[in-house]
Amino acid sequence: MGKQVNFYMTVEDEARFLGFVRSTGDVAILPYASPTRDFKPLQNLSDSPIPKFAGAFWLQNRSVSENLVVRSVSAQGYFTVDDDRSSVIQFLRSGLKEKTMHRGRIWAEFKYLDDERKLFLPKEAGFSEWYATIAKWIRKNYKRLEDLIYAGPGAEKLIEEGFTLK
Repeated sequence: MGKQVNFYMTVEDEARFLGFVRSTGDVAILPYASPTRDFKPLQNLSDSPIPKFAGAFWLQNRSVSENLVVRSVSAQGYFTVDDDRSSVIQFLRSGLKEKTMHRGRIWAEFKYLDDERKLFLPKEAGFSEWYATIAKWIRKNYKRLEDLIYAGPGAEKLIEEGFTLK
């Protein structure tokens, strides 16, 4: 079973968050989907190769695991990361539209199905620890709004200015 932390972030909050994430090891930010099997790390989140998925990414700490399994979504004509088999964190961006803030999240699965033994096995211990480090950073640096929902400092200001949360 996976774990998640939900949040509201402004662009500035996101930059600070991703700066922290990158400081935790050899971290690659990968697009959610790619037209080819080759997932090239992004320097900027705006460089997503498939615009339809511009708000979703994979975070991979290659210091923890090189485990990256890609699968084809042939009916749609793209490839994506198999998050059940890969040691990655899904990162969905928080967004702003008019005076409404949309929630983002980090999410990860910590077990995978071993096809040969038909058992669920844990992913690398370091992967779980890395996720916990990132989740802890959010909980420490952001204001808790509800259970598992946090707001970054910039998002807090927008909430005070009357932005609606969705």
